[in-house]
Amino acid sequence: MIVSYSHNFIFLHIPKTAGTSLRRALMPYANHHEEKLYAKLTRKLAGKHTPYKLIDFRNHPHWTLEKAKSLIPTDRYNTFFKFCFVRHPTDWQHSMFRHILAHEHLPEFKERYKKLYEHRDFHEYMKWRIDAGVIPQVVQMLNKKMKIDVDFVGRFENLNDDFDEISRRVGIECKLPFLNKGKNKKEIHISQETKRLIYHYYKIDFEVFGYDKEGYDKEWILNKDREIHELKSVYDKVGIDYDVWRKNEF
Repeated sequence: MIVSYSHNFIFLHIPKTAGTSLRRALMPYANHHEEKLYAKLTRKLAGKHTPYKLIDFRNHPHWTLEKAKSLIPTDRYNTFFKFCFVRHPTDWQHSMFRHILAHEHLPEFKERYKKLYEHRDFHEYMKWRIDAGVIPQVVQMLNKKMKIDVDFVGRFENLNDDFDEISRRVGIECKLPFLNKGKNKKEIHISQETKRLIYHYYKIDFEVFGYDKEGYDKEWILNKDREIHELKSVYDKVGIDYDVWRKNEF
C-alpha cells in the first residue's frame, strides 16, 4: 500500500494486478517519512501508538483499505483519493498459480503450497483454493458496511489508460514501467471445467467489476453504493489484517 500525503491518495495493492509496476511509478509520491531512521525507531518504541504519518505502509503492500482506515484519523482518511486495480478472475487466479510455481524456492511457499507442488496442475490448484476458502478481489477494498471503499477501480486489461486517468486526478506525471512479468513461461491449459469453477466461486468479482466469462464490459461504471453482504462471513473470517500471501486460508 502506498499513502501519499503530498498528492492525497492511497493506492490499494491487490496482488497480481500489475502492482509492482504501479508501486514503482507511485513510490516517488509516497510518504517519505516512513523510511526515515526516526520513523523506524518510533515504530519500534511506540508500538500501536505510532503517529499515523510514520506508520509503515510501504512495507505492507497488500494491507486492506479497512486496515488503513483503522490507522489514519477518519477526517484525514476521508480526504484521500483511493484507488486500486483488478483483473479478470480467471486470469487473476492463473497468475496467482504461476507466481506460486515460480517461488517454490522460498521456505514459506514450499510449506504452505506443498500439496500444489505435488501436482503442478491449475485445476488441482483451483480445487485447493476453493477448499482453502475463496477470497475474491473485492474483499480487500470493502469497509465494515460491506461497501466498496475506493474511488476508482482500474482494470489490468486497460492498465495504461486507467493509470493515465488516475495520474490526472491526483496531479502526477509519470510513465508506468512494465515490471515483474511472470518468470514461468510454460503455457498452462485452462479447461472449460476449470473456467466454470472460477466463474461459480468468484462470481461476485465478475459481477462487481463488469467481467463476463471471456472479457469485460468497456462501459462498466463502479457502483460504490452496492452493499455486498454475501461476503460478510468471508470478510469477518479473513479480517482487516488479511494479506493474500501471508494469510490465505480460513
